Amino acid sequence: MIPDFETLEDLARRARVERSLYIAELIATAVMAIDERISTAWARSASFLRSLSATPRQAAPSRR
Repeated sequence: MIPDFETLEDLARRARVERSLYIAELIATAVMAIDERISTAWARSASFLRSLSATPRQAAPSRR
């Protein structure tokens, strides 16, 4: 039911604004999720590379 003080144009305008805000919220959520995944991947890559560089240092004394 439409309130007496709200015209159809106002109702349509409010619906467009709400839809735009909803879409913006979905986009922001997706961007944040992607950023989190990328950060996790970079952290894993860095950890893997650190483990590779640590292995020769540990293995060198045992060769002597």
